[in-house]
Amino acid sequence: MSIKVMSWVWEQDLPPLDKIVLMAIADHADDDGYAWPGMKRIAEKCSMEKRTVQRHVEKLQEQQLLKVESRQRHDGSSSSNGYTVVMNGTNREGVTLCHPPMSGMTPPHGTDDTPLTVIEPSEETTTTTLTLEEVFNEPEWLRTLAEVVTPDHEQRIRIIRWARNHEVAVLNRVAYSAAEGWAKYKKKNKSLYNTFMNWVGMQETRDAMREGVLPRSQQDMYGAEAHIQNQGLHPSSEEAKKIRREWSNG
Repeated sequence: MSIKVMSWVWEQDLPPLDKIVLMAIADHADDDGYAWPGMKRIAEKCSMEKRTVQRHVEKLQEQQLLKVESRQRHDGSSSSNGYTVVMNGTNREGVTLCHPPMSGMTPPHGTDDTPLTVIEPSEETTTTTLTLEEVFNEPEWLRTLAEVVTPDHEQRIRIIRWARNHEVAVLNRVAYSAAEGWAKYKKKNKSLYNTFMNWVGMQETRDAMREGVLPRSQQDMYGAEAHIQNQGLHPSSEEAKKIRREWSNG
């Protein structure tokens, strides 16, 4: 797997099914975008029928995002196709010498898949990792927020990963409130998404307070934060600091 190729595919504006097929191929590619996974393997990764994968491969070819070439084994029998993810004009001719059709590169017996390179987790690889469900099924709370402020690529990844530890019902409820009131709150808050995350934390705390989970000291602290939020004050403003002092003094 090439981080370079995968990152490029992530950035492309494509229909969901076209993108998932291209991602499945890119998951086997080297830095030149070349791979030779079998059609069966691509279909399994995408949870599709092979005929469906083939249709999307053809669409990607029409869009000049993917090049396909037939390959043969030494005995003349057909092997899996070779694929090149065409990044910004990359072409197959430029990498021919690096990828002879089969010589010295015969896949393990019983499979025609491209061997995968094992990459140890690192900051570079883990910060951009989402499940396919998260990539292609945008949650309701994020759609609500995006109607007000469209997140950039990194921001979207970061907030989806953060949301995994929070209840969907709370996320949806707070997203509607944040989106509805953003015209008022944005004067004192720079980021809708940071504000949303803060509000989710406070909502979860209020829910816990109602259930009697928090001690009195924490109830007072979070009650102050909820009051600051309701007043539309910036958390670091002098007004907010004054409210905290008043609440802590009883």
